[in-house]
Amino acid sequence: QAGGSSLSNVSAITDTEGMAGISINAGTSAAHFSISITQARAVPITLDVTVTESGMASFDLAFEYSGFRADEATLIESGILFDETCDGTSVFLASFSRTRSLNSLYDVVRYANLPVDVPFAFAVRLFDGDGHPLASGCLEPPAETLVPGVDVDISMSVADYILSSDGSTLITLSGSDSGLSDWMIGALPAWYEAGRCTYGVSMQLLNCLVSWLEGGDPSTCGRGTPTVLSEEIMDLRGILDSSSCRGSLNSHGGTSLEAAFHSLSTDIHALQQAMAHLRQYLELAPFEQITLAATVKSAPGLLTLTLQSMTFPVTGTTERPLPAALSAGATMEFDFPGTQESLAIPVSGFRIGLGEVGLQVVWERFFLPLSVPLSGYGIMELLKSYIQEASSTTWQQELIDLFNTSLTSQDIERAFALMANLLAVSDPALEGYDLLLSGILGFTDENRDGIVDTVTPDITLTMDPEGDLSVDLGTK
Repeated sequence: QAGGSSLSNVSAITDTEGMAGISINAGTSAAHFSISITQARAVPITLDVTVTESGMASFDLAFEYSGFRADEATLIESGILFDETCDGTSVFLASFSRTRSLNSLYDVVRYANLPVDVPFAFAVRLFDGDGHPLASGCLEPPAETLVPGVDVDISMSVADYILSSDGSTLITLSGSDSGLSDWMIGALPAWYEAGRCTYGVSMQLLNCLVSWLEGGDPSTCGRGTPTVLSEEIMDLRGILDSSSCRGSLNSHGGTSLEAAFHSLSTDIHALQQAMAHLRQYLELAPFEQITLAATVKSAPGLLTLTLQSMTFPVTGTTERPLPAALSAGATMEFDFPGTQESLAIPVSGFRIGLGEVGLQVVWERFFLPLSVPLSGYGIMELLKSYIQEASSTTWQQELIDLFNTSLTSQDIERAFALMANLLAVSDPALEGYDLLLSGILGFTDENRDGIVDTVTPDITLTMDPEGDLSVDLGTK
């Protein structure tokens, strides 16, 4: 912005005495500008030119510093920012005019012949030996000091460069080997087993019926002491194949009890398919990779890290919020002086509900479309309704007629109760840490205004759905 000023020429040739000259023609408006003088075999020179209509003032600039980082400085420089304001300028990145190198902030810097009719600001900045910013100050001279011909003593406040955030920054933390897939198999053992065979649901029901009749182990529906009735039922069950699955035919060549039970309702077949799909899905270990969404918010002295949701990339892109009961504990605070562009995060424990969220995912994927609850009692009540809808009598009588007419309603009901217990879902642990994280958060301040622009995490995640992690050891 030359304000109408111009050069008589853009180049010149030296005379016999080695002198060359170009004239500057002052414009009609106040202005500040620079002129660069270059020659192929000489060091470039930059001239600082000010054109004023109203006159000049001189300033003795002192500094008021209340920080603690100045002793780290290897470079202290002050300068003038013409045609700029402090609010619109990054002091650390700005180009100074009339730059001065200072020994310390106790120095008083004289700036003579500054225009009173061209906007400008004083600035100072401090850097350490690696070029990292330490402190800065900027001051626009008050209007009452811009008086032609006077000398002005003026003081500038200098503050340390401290990083903080303007609101919250969203980051993602990625991990693998969550252990959740194996935990899910352990939380749903009977569901997983039911999906192994074509008639897995009816196999489990008949196992529980025989166990009840023989006084077997009720926790596993294991066999006990055979009876005439239990042996009659076993005789009509499907033939075992090499994988211990019962088939559609019994040893007499007729339809097996397992196949007959499944033929009672298409809904039973659909439930069996859902169990099979669950098993196939868990065998792929889809929950081992995990991405956590978190927010980082910093202020001088404090950084807050809040975990918000999790995503299992193999299962899809749906973000799963942390269970409401755990969200309050998903925030942790760390000391953050804001003087470094990184922060070491010590081993920190969280309870994020890995197991609870994992169960929600498989329920929504395989059982919600069938309105099947993820509950042993609930699924058995649903089985009763499937049978009742297809029956002209009661659901108990329908199964008595199918399995063996010597059975009683109590026998059928006890078999259903045992299977409900077998299908009970293991509740996720309510206490303890299921996630540990540690590592480094890196901060980027592109325009050096002290406001963090990006946060780059280098964080290690350790997970255990059982909630047995220890912050002290960082392991189970």
